Amino acid sequence: MVGALLAALLALGCQGRTREATARDAEPPEVSAPAVAATAPAAVVDVPAAAPAGSPAPVTPANGPPAAVTAPTAEERPAPLWRVKDNKVRCVRAPCNTLDAVPVDSSAEKVQVAEVDLSPLGLSPKDTERLMAELHGKGLLIRGTVETRGDPRGKPYAVLRATALPSR
Repeated sequence: MVGALLAALLALGCQGRTREATARDAEPPEVSAPAVAATAPAAVVDVPAAAPAGSPAPVTPANGPPAAVTAPTAEERPAPLWRVKDNKVRCVRAPCNTLDAVPVDSSAEKVQVAEVDLSPLGLSPKDTERLMAELHGKGLLIRGTVETRGDPRGKPYAVLRATALPSR
């Protein structure tokens, strides 16, 4: 009987302790601040100083690497520079390739053109007349593109369409 009583006491005592241990384990343990610092080191974050206005933002994981540098498109590149001069050829019927356009800043070959279109420059009639006289005299530097057009008979001819006049 003592054995049964002892077994009952032990069972009750173990249950009591088990309940206490269960209650203790359910609550998070109290840990002091120094213990947390010792177990998990704080992350060091290097925050860059603010960049001066107008300067590019520094590359960070947040903004990623800069975009790849690409060559400018045809719309972004300046038109080629041409030295245009009268070639002294005269024709009975227009259009006639009376002008030689020699590229200055490229390796393209000389092109014979029938006319130079200065209208995109928005010049006054007086300025246009002066430039055409200069073109038929000593020649003129013109930045522009060569276009192929067709006359009423369907014959193609070249036109140098000016986009800019270099500063003199």
